[in-house]
Amino acid sequence: MILRPYHNPENIDESLVPDGWRFRYADEMLNYAKACRIYRPYYGDFSSHLIGTGGMTLSYTYIVPVA
Repeated sequence: MILRPYHNPENIDESLVPDGWRFRYADEMLNYAKACRIYRPYYGDFSSHLIGTGGMTLSYTYIVPVA
C-alpha cells in the first residue's frame, strides 16, 4: 500500500481534524470536485460551513469528508 501525502501547508495538527474528515491529499488539490472546509487560523479551527471546490488557493489547508 502506497501512502498518499496530505496537502497541509500550514502544518495543522491532525488532532484538530474533526471525526469523519481528513486533510485533502496533495494530488487532489487541483481536481477535487466536492465541497470542503478551510482552516481558520484566527479561530484555531476548521470552518463549520462547506465551501466551494475546485482549484483553491494552495497556501491554505483544507479538509474533506471521509467517503
